[in-house]
Amino acid sequence: METSRGAIDALVEAVAAEFPELGTPDYPLGFLARCYLGAPYEVHTLDFAGGIICHYRRGEPLPPEFEKARGLAQHQAYAFIEVYRDSIHCVAADGATTRVEPTPT
Repeated sequence: METSRGAIDALVEAVAAEFPELGTPDYPLGFLARCYLGAPYEVHTLDFAGGIICHYRRGEPLPPEFEKARGLAQHQAYAFIEVYRDSIHCVAADGATTRVEPTPT
């Protein structure tokens, strides 16, 4: 499934309206988590309430901003991954968060 640019822009606008004190780079682009449906699915994107937006099969391309978090999202130590423009925040089930700077490609 491919997300339209319009849908992404609408989501960004909704977050900006909800958190006006944050600048664009300060809020997440979205969330990625391990998928428990089993093969061939491996990850899914989440909305801000934790609901599943889309399941992704092994090797199926994610939106470009999310690809950098794919491997971390599959790790059992994390409940989900917050994807930002310049970093990734790995969130454990107990709420502990680790910031990861992606390696430039």
